[in-house]
Amino acid sequence: MMKGIETNSRLKVTGLVSNTNLGRQTDVETMVQGYAKVSEIASKLGLPVAFMAAPKPLVPEVMARLPEVSVLPLEFFMKTPWEEAFGEAY
Repeated sequence: MMKGIETNSRLKVTGLVSNTNLGRQTDVETMVQGYAKVSEIASKLGLPVAFMAAPKPLVPEVMARLPEVSVLPLEFFMKTPWEEAFGEAY
């Protein structure tokens, strides 16, 4: 898949992003496990993990668990129909 992206975009992949995402159901443990998987794949490909994306409310705990990782805080602006009806997780 990566080779196809490189071929079609005419760009070289220089790193991976850990973007473990279960929407508002994402928790810190899911983020940590996702980062471990992305790190393993990056290592096999000989690439670095450029950064990790995480929901803004989870960033402090993610950074405490993975202090060596650059974290991009994400804010959610859209709501699913069930969040509109029943509320948000955070």
